[in-house]
Amino acid sequence: MIEQKDVITMRVPFPDISSDLAIQAHMYLCIEKGANKSFLSCQTKKPLLMVESMPPFKYVEEAPDLSRNPFKYGTLIACDFSFCFKGIKVDKKMLTNRRRDVCEELFQDVVHKINHPDFSEVPVDEVQLLKLNHRLKKMSII
Repeated sequence: MIEQKDVITMRVPFPDISSDLAIQAHMYLCIEKGANKSFLSCQTKKPLLMVESMPPFKYVEEAPDLSRNPFKYGTLIACDFSFCFKGIKVDKKMLTNRRRDVCEELFQDVVHKINHPDFSEVPVDEVQLLKLNHRLKKMSII
């Protein structure tokens, strides 16, 4: 089972199945664990992502540092919304290799940054999500 602060690599069908997030795997920070999971997008810092008129509008910028995070490059943790899905098990093999999680200090920075009135949860098309990520499995109901 994955925990809060863990970082996984997966493909997300957002805004649709042909988007960059669906075609190429990206890193996501787990902010809510259990049956109802929520993840924040972690994207390599690029000039296009730093344009004030385009998302992410709120983010935490993090430099690569194995004592703090698993990122290889400067990264923006998007804090405008989280991707959420229910009843899906995340295989531990989806955890990042260099380090499985972010440090407590960084996680608290993120929690503080998402605490704003415009923060929202974006439900993910779970059928498409499961098709894109063979290591995700629907939880069986007992």
